[in-house]
Amino acid sequence: MARSAGVEPATAWFVARYSIQLSYERVRPRNILNRGVGVKLKLRWVVDIGRIRTLEVLKAIEAKVEKIGLFFGSDDGNTESVARRIAQRLGADKVDIHDVRDVNQVEFLGYDKLILAIPTWDFGQIQSDWEEFWSDLEALDFSGKTVAMVGLGDQFGYGDFFLDAMGMLHDVVIKTADKIIGYWSTQGYEYDTSKAELPGGELFAGLALDEDQQPELTDDRLDQWCEQVRSEFGLITAMAG
Repeated sequence: MARSAGVEPATAWFVARYSIQLSYERVRPRNILNRGVGVKLKLRWVVDIGRIRTLEVLKAIEAKVEKIGLFFGSDDGNTESVARRIAQRLGADKVDIHDVRDVNQVEFLGYDKLILAIPTWDFGQIQSDWEEFWSDLEALDFSGKTVAMVGLGDQFGYGDFFLDAMGMLHDVVIKTADKIIGYWSTQGYEYDTSKAELPGGELFAGLALDEDQQPELTDDRLDQWCEQVRSEFGLITAMAG
C-alpha cells in the first residue's frame, strides 16, 4: 500500500506509539505535558522526541493489566495497614500497592482493576495526600476500569461525616468508570449522615471500616469484602480457568 507523504504506516510500532501517546496526553493534560519530551515514566516507557521502546511498553502494560492497583493515602498508618491486609487476602502476587503521595496519573494507566482506599478526617475532610492529588484525580479517565473503594472513619466521634471522603471519591470515579464494585451494607454501623451512603440508605460506596470504634470487626469485614471483590473482579473464574 502506498503511503501518503507525512503519514506513517499502521505498523505495530506506529499503533503502540500513537495510542500510548494519546492516552498520555489525555490523562495528564496539565502537569506531565508541561515537562516536555524526554520524560521517563514509571510504566517503563520513554517519550523521547517521538520514539518509544514499544516492546518494553507492551510488556509493562501486559504485566500490570493482570494485577490490581491498590492506591491508598494514610496519615496515621491505619489505611496503609488496611491496604496491606487486603493485598494479603487477595494475594500479594496479584496486587500492586501504591501510596498516593508518591504517584502521578500515569500510575493508574496500566491497571484495569483498581482499589482506592481513603480515610475521612475530622469534619468530613479528605486525607492530605488524596487532597493534594484531587485535581489530578478529577482529570483521570477511568474508562475501561473496574473500581472498588475502601473508606475509614469514626462513626461515633464524627457521626455526621462518617466516610464522607469515600463518598466524594465515589462521586469522582463514577463519572467515567466502566464498573464500580465492592458496595457494602450499612447494617452494623451507628452514624448520623454519610456522603458514602448510596440512595436508599442500604449500601455504602465501598467497604466501611472504623478502626477507632470497631477495630475488632475489621478482620471479619476484610475477609467478607475481599471474597466479594475477588468474585466481582472475576479473579475466581480466572484462577479456576
